[in-house]
Amino acid sequence: MAAGRKRDPVWEYFNEAPSPIGKAGMRAKCKRCNKEMQGLVARMRQHHEKCGDEDDQRNTSEQAGSSGEFMDSGNYPPPRSPSSCSTVSELSIQDSASLAAAAASDTHSHISPSPKRKKKPLPPGTTIDRFVIRTSRLEKELIDEKIAQFIYATNSSFRLTENPHFINMVQSLRPGYSPPSRADVAGKVLDQVYDREMEQCATALEGKIVNLSIDGWSNVHNDPIVCACITTEEGKVFLAQTTDTSGNAHTAEYLQEVAVKAITTCEQKFKCLVRSLVTDNAANVSKMRRDLEEQEGNTKLLITWLQCSFAAPLSQRLKCSRNKG
Repeated sequence: MAAGRKRDPVWEYFNEAPSPIGKAGMRAKCKRCNKEMQGLVARMRQHHEKCGDEDDQRNTSEQAGSSGEFMDSGNYPPPRSPSSCSTVSELSIQDSASLAAAAASDTHSHISPSPKRKKKPLPPGTTIDRFVIRTSRLEKELIDEKIAQFIYATNSSFRLTENPHFINMVQSLRPGYSPPSRADVAGKVLDQVYDREMEQCATALEGKIVNLSIDGWSNVHNDPIVCACITTEEGKVFLAQTTDTSGNAHTAEYLQEVAVKAITTCEQKFKCLVRSLVTDNAANVSKMRRDLEEQEGNTKLLITWLQCSFAAPLSQRLKCSRNKG
């Protein structure tokens, strides 16, 4: 045996053909169809399979034609001699053995893939929105306002919306949504919430007889302020006005201006009628009350003065004030 790599079994179906002048490489010629090609094993195998399929189809058609001719003519095919049968069987056995050896030596043999499972079609009208949570511009504005209202109601820092833990919590509840920045909470969102709250207060207080409570204290920044709150007969409380009194002494004259301005603002903005006023009993406030009662032109206010420690419920006091009015 000659040393070197063994020749592929597919060469049993091909003959070596001379290469053209000036070209290197071996060429092969098919024993069935006499077609020449480059002596590449992969190409030779592909041609052998195709050529074998064509021969099988040709033999099948010839057998069908011959059987039809015999049937039409009423004759039967002549019997084969034992020698011919043995020759055919021997050739078929040799071909089978050669094909089996070629398949065993072919490392790139074709393996038919298993049939793919068909995917279940989606219901008609199904879109990607079914699997993705989208937040429109209107929905974002609504969620921004709700977060801002929570911050305002709890007196929380505006920086809360930029805290990483708060952002992670919100995005786990609503993927793809980003909470507003602290600049938005302190700016445009605050203006929107304020305007909406003022509209709701005006709707709830229009035409009602109310009580106005005025008191002063210091906020978290230690700034002196005076707040005026409205209380209805049902017991609902609304913040009506906040006045920064920095740089002003809390004299009776100054507090009188603040009280008159608060009463006038409430009646003009909320279309309600102030019939009672609750303050403390400090000396400057008592003097403010006397000056306001003696001042001409304030009789139209019809104010009933009450101290912080009044015993009767506020709703009963308001009813008495309405009956007096």
